[in-house]
Amino acid sequence: MKVLLIGFGNLAYHYARSLYKANIHFEILSLHPKAYEAEFEGISFHRSLKSIPIDFDFYFLCIPDSFIKKTSKEIASWVQKSAIIAHCAGTKSIKHLPAHIENRAVLWPLQSLSHERKIDLLDDAPLFYEASNEEAEIKLLELAKLISTRVLKANFYDRKQLHLAAVFANNFTNHLIGTAKEIVERKKFNYNIILPILEETITKLSELSKEEAQTGPAIRGDVSTMNQHLFLLKKSNSKKSLYKKLSQSINGAIIFEEE
Repeated sequence: MKVLLIGFGNLAYHYARSLYKANIHFEILSLHPKAYEAEFEGISFHRSLKSIPIDFDFYFLCIPDSFIKKTSKEIASWVQKSAIIAHCAGTKSIKHLPAHIENRAVLWPLQSLSHERKIDLLDDAPLFYEASNEEAEIKLLELAKLISTRVLKANFYDRKQLHLAAVFANNFTNHLIGTAKEIVERKKFNYNIILPILEETITKLSELSKEEAQTGPAIRGDVSTMNQHLFLLKKSNSKKSLYKKLSQSINGAIIFEEE
């Protein structure tokens, strides 16, 4: 089993770590290989498609969505017909790969990946797959199970919904935590004083429903406290607007006075 990772951003980097740990043969196509050669000892790096052998079983396109069609078309012109060409985008259909490619696939992790924080897909991050035919699916599933303990089948429509959920759960949450950090540090407190409540928020949701876990002035309808908060946010219209919208999303009965 041989894998070529094309591109080397956050996603490809973490795939590489998982493949390396699972002792799966892989090589990397990257314009900037020197930054990673020391970490992946013995792994071949390539700078150009022209230098790549044609005997890989899998070609993973870990590249920006806008380059998937062009790159996959170029690869398909010279790889073995039995090779599986897969993109790794949550919001792109398998049809984003040219139809003449016999073995098309998608392998997408539902995880937030940053190069600055090293994690293993092997832990328990869900890994979603799709393939254009049964044979390709069997081979892809075999590989996926070697690098992740939670492998699930999902079509394009399911992945779009999962990606949307991830934006709410991760991207928006990260932004809100950043806002909380600004408020805390403005008063010269260390950011870590809010870490215990963040940890409890996540832990609680593994045991309670969101309705049971929800606390705070919005769910209580405590307009007096919310108005105090809005006063503290008077210099930031964007934060005031966000505070109001989130509060009304939690409790639709809340009505704020017009300013």
